[in-house]
Amino acid sequence: MTITKRLILALVAVCVFGLAPQPSLQPAQASVTTTQAANGATVTRIKVNGQFSTTFLSSGDVRGILTASRDRVANTSALDFSWVQPTTTENVVLLVQGAGAIPNSALTMTSTSVHLAVTTSFPIFECLINTMTGESTCAEGSPRSFDLTWVKNGLGSTTEKTTRRETFGPVTTKFSGQFVSETADAAGTWGTFAGTDCFSLCNISDTQSTTIIREITVAPSH
Repeated sequence: MTITKRLILALVAVCVFGLAPQPSLQPAQASVTTTQAANGATVTRIKVNGQFSTTFLSSGDVRGILTASRDRVANTSALDFSWVQPTTTENVVLLVQGAGAIPNSALTMTSTSVHLAVTTSFPIFECLINTMTGESTCAEGSPRSFDLTWVKNGLGSTTEKTTRRETFGPVTTKFSGQFVSETADAAGTWGTFAGTDCFSLCNISDTQSTTIIREITVAPSH
């Protein structure tokens, strides 16, 4: 089954490193936190005061997005990603989503390049979504491995200030922040797939000494 263009665009809108404005945090506080809301939803917040890299993921009918980040204040690193892949059941797709802390050694960042090499240790959600009814069923999935490299290509840069809140299936992503992005080439493997879509988005970005917080909420199955 081929994933519809509408579905791909919805995933992209949801997954672009969602950020939510938050009160100032002290350096001693954790830069990555995961909590459970009263309704059973899982909420992950990732603080970034520093550099992050983003790429669209593309392999056949599988589409998604990934962001790797480094918080300079707390000297911690994080990864969040989502992708949608077809299943053998008509009108049902599989959403794979994960967000959490990774070792600093898994993320090498310079002024011109980024290299991510890690197998996740934080929870992964695998959600079956009926694209006709909106019903979803989520379960914890197996760890995923990533080996991706970004290199700035000098084609352009953007200063961006934006606010958004998007929902796709059980995942809600909030974003509000300001940063400078430079275009990059990216390549590598993610899970059992390989390939990126840099025509759409591959960037290395910097928050320019400001703090932003990505907030990703996964609702319980319904």
